[in-house]
Amino acid sequence: MALQPEATERRAARAEKRLGQILIQQKLLTEAQLKSALEEQKLLGRRLGRILTDRGIINEEQLAEALARQLSLSYVDLKRFNIKREAVLRLPESAARRSAEGRGES
Repeated sequence: MALQPEATERRAARAEKRLGQILIQQKLLTEAQLKSALEEQKLLGRRLGRILTDRGIINEEQLAEALARQLSLSYVDLKRFNIKREAVLRLPESAARRSAEGRGES
């Protein structure tokens, strides 16, 4: 299955924007912290963002914002909105659980 041209462009743009460099630019990460996390990533095959959150260097919200920037997407913090109960009840349980885990409510 061939990628659509715009998907290819997004993939190329993403390759230019490395997560670690974005976090360094935002002053959330040092070069030394990035180097150490990349070594762990290479050794264990874990995702860089997960390594950084597990180490307490960044939080889930900072990771989400950086990933949105990496993917050239808008970041929307849903905690700033009053979401109707009916809408929440339509959310699949698995998605609600992931969201609660990300906020430390599991």
